[in-house]
Amino acid sequence: MIRILLADDQSLLLSALATILGAEDDITVAATAVDGAEAVEKARAHRIDIAVLDIRMPVLDGIAAARAIMEMGPRVIMLTTFDDDVLIHSAIDAGVHGFLLKSAEPDVLAGAVRAVAHGESVLAPAVTGRVMQWVRGGVGDPDAGKRLEELTARERDVLAEIGRCFARMRWSALTIVIVLSLAYVMNFSGQTVAMGTWVAGLGAAFVFLSPVLGWLGTAVTGSDTSANALFSTLQQTAATNIGADPALLVAANTSGGVVGKMISPQSLAIAATAVQMEGKESEIFKKVVGWSFGFLIAVCVIVFLQSNVLSALAPVVP
Repeated sequence: MIRILLADDQSLLLSALATILGAEDDITVAATAVDGAEAVEKARAHRIDIAVLDIRMPVLDGIAAARAIMEMGPRVIMLTTFDDDVLIHSAIDAGVHGFLLKSAEPDVLAGAVRAVAHGESVLAPAVTGRVMQWVRGGVGDPDAGKRLEELTARERDVLAEIGRCFARMRWSALTIVIVLSLAYVMNFSGQTVAMGTWVAGLGAAFVFLSPVLGWLGTAVTGSDTSANALFSTLQQTAATNIGADPALLVAANTSGGVVGKMISPQSLAIAATAVQMEGKESEIFKKVVGWSFGFLIAVCVIVFLQSNVLSALAPVVP
């Protein structure tokens, strides 16, 4: 009979794990714990073969608890919701015998307990490929693991969150790079000047519509900087051709971009993540699109008035 200790700070998940593994004929749940410190105490108080620990727990995190328990003799399997590299490195460096995701099927979890009890090591299929890459390519800096150990659990959590943030934002960053590259090509090829000359044919009507370019540019790219890079030269050229103030139309482009930021996919994704509404970006969009369009109309009217009857309020550039 394989005697196991289960530790997780989520009571519902802890109960589910105990039920799943306790139902196996050759596995018995000897003790449970809700934090790392209690897990170490229970390991001392009970004769166990395997400790199955959540990697993130209060009082004492799972990695520190695993080290303390392994010194007593039992083997350790780490469970986590996340498969980021920092956590994987930390667990393997600590010397644990298994690393599984909480999304693993019950039979996979039970099989892992049996394998570790027989002296084997197990890894979640989702992380095996990355571990093999590290082995083939070398871990790199030999002191990296030592420096990682010196970090507190909170510091490791912060590093992991930064990594996840970069992963989520990679496509937004790529979009901005592509747009800036396009703006560079258009500006130096003369395309923006040609386009500015063409839209100047709208005459005074273009002054009213000038914020719309910034609004569209930012709504699509998610960046006011990108919208300015794309359209500021066009705004200057058009203003010169229709006798308007170039500074006013460039400012109008930026102002339109600010209200367009409200409905950009990038902003919606960030907002949804910040308030734990991932997957509900469309709901946020429906709430703000009317406000964004209303503010755009207001900006268009203000810019148009500043170009004639309220010209004294227009920016003055020496």
